[in-house]
Amino acid sequence: MSVIDALTKKDLLWSDTWPAVRRPAARRPLIVGDRVLIVQQREATAQEKDTTGHHAGRLRCLSVTDGAPLWELEDHRLALDPCRVGGLTWWTGYFGDLVRVDDDGEIVDEQQVVEDSWHVMPAEGFAVVRAIPGESFVGRIDTSTLATDWMVAPVAMEAITTSLLIDDAVVLGGHGIPYDEDEADDDESEDDEIEFEDPWGARLACHAVDSGDLRWVTTRPGYPVALWTAPRGLLVCTRETWSLLDTATGEVIIEKPAPALVQGSGASRADDLLLPLAEEKGLAAVDPETLEVRWHAELAGAMSDHLVVDDQVLVLTEKGVLHALSGADGTEQWRLSLGAGLKGGSGALQVDHDHLVVAQGRGVACYRIR
Repeated sequence: MSVIDALTKKDLLWSDTWPAVRRPAARRPLIVGDRVLIVQQREATAQEKDTTGHHAGRLRCLSVTDGAPLWELEDHRLALDPCRVGGLTWWTGYFGDLVRVDDDGEIVDEQQVVEDSWHVMPAEGFAVVRAIPGESFVGRIDTSTLATDWMVAPVAMEAITTSLLIDDAVVLGGHGIPYDEDEADDDESEDDEIEFEDPWGARLACHAVDSGDLRWVTTRPGYPVALWTAPRGLLVCTRETWSLLDTATGEVIIEKPAPALVQGSGASRADDLLLPLAEEKGLAAVDPETLEVRWHAELAGAMSDHLVVDDQVLVLTEKGVLHALSGADGTEQWRLSLGAGLKGGSGALQVDHDHLVVAQGRGVACYRIR
């Protein structure tokens, strides 16, 4: 399959639109064999907010063939994306809560792994966890026992806003903290040995996954920060600059003024970097050697998600429109309006050999790929 042929409403296998709730949001769907796992997020009630934050969720398991409900769990502590680790589904909440679920929807165990807001990055035999804005920590846990292998506070970082696992390292990006000479006189921590020209510029720190040891720390001008893997380094994007860094040392390989503000973080294609642009600016394909923009696709409305399928790029917008773009030059090949229940807020795409699953707003839909 080099491209997905134009989808129409006839290719819709099923859709599931949830009843109206306050601030509904469909989290990223997960295709597991013949099933789709999806979290329906809603605003927490006043009583729930005392223990969960602002959101609560329901984890639903649906048949990928016809959308038939197979099982569901509801927990006011949990509202984040599901992920698969060691043959189990991990369902997490904002304050370090974790429930592990088997394929029949039975809860295997549940516990609070950390005591603060967190984000989980699963890998083979372990998971790296890091704080979301408001806290500052990064660590590694054993996915079998949930024991903590190590946990550290990143150097000179007030709040972590993004992260990437790259080979045997985890790179963190976030807010800087002003360097205070008075505090340095009283505290001989490693943070005090680092002076930054721009105290509120983007902070970057790289830690070894096996030990948590700090490999390098640096800063780039501007904020906010987005991280993308590239064939020969790490692309760091802020409002002021695009910088390609050596992942081993943090040294700058190439740097240029930012043509646009990039949102999100993730992995790139092998041939180029596909960067979603903030402020409804569309999608840009960037040469990984020169950081020059190869092509730019403007879209009506803000992007929710994009997905590379061989030679094609699928782009979902908040207006509930799915665009198929040529990976070679960004020209639009086809588009499909998804309907009223699949628009607004963040969304996500998932694909396997036969199905495309789209989640956004208060619904989820599955299309047959021809």
